[in-house]
Amino acid sequence: MLRRFMYTGFTASDDAYYAHAAHRLLEGDFVGDKLFNLRWGMVLAAALSFKLFGVGEGALMIYPMLLSLSSIVLVYLLGKTLADSETGLLACFLCALNPLDVRYASMFFPDLPASFYAGSAAVFFILGCGRGKPYPLALSGLLVWFAWLHKETSLYIAAAFTVYALIVRVNRRCLFVFLGVLVFFLALESLFYFNQMGDFFYRLEVIGKNRGDIEHWGDVEIRGLGFEDQVPPTFFRVLLAGPLKIFLNFRLGFLGLTAAVGVLYAVLNKRGDLYLLGSWFGVCAFLLNFNTTSPSAYQPIPLFDRYFHMLLIPACILSAYALMTLEKQHRLGFGLIFFLLISGYGFGLVEGFFQSDSAKKNRLMISQIPKTERVYADVRSIRVIEFKRGYENTGLIDFSGLDESRIKPESYVYLYPARISFSVDHYDYTPPDFMDDAPRNWILKEICGDKKLFYVPKT
Repeated sequence: MLRRFMYTGFTASDDAYYAHAAHRLLEGDFVGDKLFNLRWGMVLAAALSFKLFGVGEGALMIYPMLLSLSSIVLVYLLGKTLADSETGLLACFLCALNPLDVRYASMFFPDLPASFYAGSAAVFFILGCGRGKPYPLALSGLLVWFAWLHKETSLYIAAAFTVYALIVRVNRRCLFVFLGVLVFFLALESLFYFNQMGDFFYRLEVIGKNRGDIEHWGDVEIRGLGFEDQVPPTFFRVLLAGPLKIFLNFRLGFLGLTAAVGVLYAVLNKRGDLYLLGSWFGVCAFLLNFNTTSPSAYQPIPLFDRYFHMLLIPACILSAYALMTLEKQHRLGFGLIFFLLISGYGFGLVEGFFQSDSAKKNRLMISQIPKTERVYADVRSIRVIEFKRGYENTGLIDFSGLDESRIKPESYVYLYPARISFSVDHYDYTPPDFMDDAPRNWILKEICGDKKLFYVPKT
């Protein structure tokens, strides 16, 4: 119910690329020229939904919603297996109400699915190592590859499993089977690209080219501290902004900090069964903070909140373990951690509610535009309208750089200043001349916050 209540839907961000690629794939016209188009897990999931239910927002959101709900069960199973049933139940509760998971359950982004498949891989890796049988380990390697098909940073999970295997001295044969299957499918994918594009490393090259698209993303980090402009941006990002966003992020429910406490208690209590989660959380947090977006130059990954989804499953279980341990040993510490989590979850859910409410009002505004009418809008808003029309692009025009004299009569103009400013800052987009001052003869049809829908009458 909470996920349905805080429904967000189509955002015209990365989800627009996956949806468009899926539509093109169903039309037999797929071109893998962008990073998003090569995330086959997302594209194929969208294509299957469109094939079964038709092109639409509801069809697109089935996949993340199902995986979000499945993640709750997965967290319980992992928590019960690695700790006990009480820890599993508490971890399940933390996952079910987590602001990040609640929000992205109704958004078509790759981070939640990649996290789910990584968690599934962890289950089979534990089973395989515990029983010494190759089949669960092979399935674990396959699931990590499948997570990679959704998001490239999913390979961090393989590094985390390897670190765990070295720490607890897992049988080398187990690690060999896991890594062998993963490498086999990565090689198979490379052969596909060689056959289609003549390049074994095509996907890696596309990832490298994508670096140019994110060179302007530095200001998604923490701002307003008063001294961030006085230190080199890279140092500020990796030594302050990154760690703060990982450990003190209320959109993650402050789970980063409480998970770190869980890792500490697992080490002090010599809970080797929790070392996999500690390695998962620690290695992935380290790589998210310090890894580069391109092999040609060092540029830290811009830490959008959704990127922390790969930390969610281990963070929920480790936080639950910390709470259970503190409740038995240190009541004051338990109270502090519990208050921290309640505060983080509260702030995150309230913010998520307002964001989902804004998205709902925006959808209602766009629905007021007749499907056959000509519409002028920014390029990102056009993606939304195009998607709503089932990719029947009839008269959708980007008003970049236009003035009012070039807007034809009997048309609609959709102005979303915040989205336009975002595109200006990050994509060198040229705004229309009338962004801040619409002509007086335009008829205001709808208004929602800073978003406005105008109708241009005949002169």
